[in-house]
Amino acid sequence: VVYNKMVGGKVDTTEPMESKQELISVNETLDYLGDVFFHDCLFFILIYLFIYYLKIVGEESQRGKLMQAGAILDIIDTVAGRIAWNYVRGPVVTVCVDRVDFLLPIRHLDLVRLEGRLVQTGSSSMVVAVKGYKQIVEPVRGFVHVCDCYVTMVAVTDTGAPKKGIPQIQCSTPEEEAYREHAILRKDVHSKWDKLEIELSKRQNLKIEDILDPLNNLNKTEFLTIPQTEVKVKRHFFVKHENNHKTIFGGEVLQWIDKIATHTARNFTKNPYMWTVSMSRVVFKKPIYVRDVVELIAHVVYVRTHVLEVEINVSIQRMGGPKVSSHSAHFMIINADENGNKQPLKVGLRLEEEDQKSMMIYLKAKER
Repeated sequence: VVYNKMVGGKVDTTEPMESKQELISVNETLDYLGDVFFHDCLFFILIYLFIYYLKIVGEESQRGKLMQAGAILDIIDTVAGRIAWNYVRGPVVTVCVDRVDFLLPIRHLDLVRLEGRLVQTGSSSMVVAVKGYKQIVEPVRGFVHVCDCYVTMVAVTDTGAPKKGIPQIQCSTPEEEAYREHAILRKDVHSKWDKLEIELSKRQNLKIEDILDPLNNLNKTEFLTIPQTEVKVKRHFFVKHENNHKTIFGGEVLQWIDKIATHTARNFTKNPYMWTVSMSRVVFKKPIYVRDVVELIAHVVYVRTHVLEVEINVSIQRMGGPKVSSHSAHFMIINADENGNKQPLKVGLRLEEEDQKSMMIYLKAKER
């Protein structure tokens, strides 16, 4: 991991960075931040903090095979968390991972590079933009863009409460302002969806002919109801999965739920060659501790020609307490062959008007 502060200057344009600026060591960055904190200055022009994470992912025995997206989601959370921690010089937790789209599949033993930058701050929150690249050798040598997302981290005190009054960053270039505006736009889109979801929940007596997507039946030879696609698992996390605040790393949770989502899709299609192409916005409503029993329930909720959607709902059983909902997520997973080329799905969903709950789940997935 390399930590840098961006200031005026240039860099080697063969690198995948978009900014053409000079790199300064993290020690100088942290010294600068220390001076700011010492003088109780809450507003300053920083100067983005960057992390460049390079890793050869996967296992030698699986060389060339498709990798689960969860491994990359774990690294994304690590990069965002390190940038946030560097900025406030204290504990932070992941509260939200915005939609992640994987433009290209990542395979075992690919060299992956993730670049993170701080783009927005609130009273206790920080938004980090993360871009992912992988190295290719054909048709030309270099790095190609494979994914990007925004991660929201929150600074916390020793008791776990939000730490208010963190320093604010100001946008000093058009590029910085564009990142900030895009982060705000993504948040607004999801706020509008939350309102639409509430309105959809009010609909009653849903009819199949009103909501069914024709692609659900196109060239399908087998049909299952949504309850028939269910996969339920329970687990404990271990001390090795804890962060400095004694809660479970968000990246560890993301890696786990992607694994279950992919398993659910494989069960549905009877095809082992399934890979995640996108994950919807995930908001961690409750922290997860080592002593918790974590339950995950997954369903296939929407089917098109080549892709399907898996809905994940996670709940927590506190020791001596009630079961509470932690978070939910939606994964779009593509049906592929051994080489990663998309293939038509042969299995569809069967809707039944007597099961209005499943009808509503399908409708929301369709509108999403």
